[in-house]
Amino acid sequence: SCSLRRESRSRVLAHRAVEFLHAQGVETRLVDMQELALPEYGREDYAQSVAVQQLTHEIAWANGIVIATPIYNWSVNSILKKVVEATGADDTGRKIRAWEDKVVTFLCNAGVPQAYLAYLPTANSLMVDYKCIINPHVVFAVEADFEEGKLVNQDVANRLERVLLITVELIDALKDRKLLSGWVL
Repeated sequence: SCSLRRESRSRVLAHRAVEFLHAQGVETRLVDMQELALPEYGREDYAQSVAVQQLTHEIAWANGIVIATPIYNWSVNSILKKVVEATGADDTGRKIRAWEDKVVTFLCNAGVPQAYLAYLPTANSLMVDYKCIINPHVVFAVEADFEEGKLVNQDVANRLERVLLITVELIDALKDRKLLSGWVL
């Protein structure tokens, strides 16, 4: 969950995803960026930060990542960018590549429906740099889909469940692959 807002709608999507995946018997861990303060990227001691090491470990542990992010200014928020920067490589020159070969699914919340493709630059970056397998099925919700901190649009709720089932299916289908990426240009 990449939002820092207390009343975050993307956090509602993240919690709903965790509940659904648990009900399906899928082992999940929720990382809420509101609870994990990352230091500013680029400082010399950045990679040694406990928060960065913890986040890198969580991403490396997972077979798939479900990203719940708000959309601001026709892009994912700065917190998600910070997460990717923090966990992409350690200070020893790409020895830790936590994102590599992960199945990645996006759950997005925006103010207007016209921003439905705003996550694509980040998806492309993850795909090209870390060879992530991007789930082409996405959840995109807007303010009208929520009331009193709850997802009320049944079409969006149904899509969320379908997208998560596809995520699990992709992870399962790719779990025994023999060719992994490594750092290649």
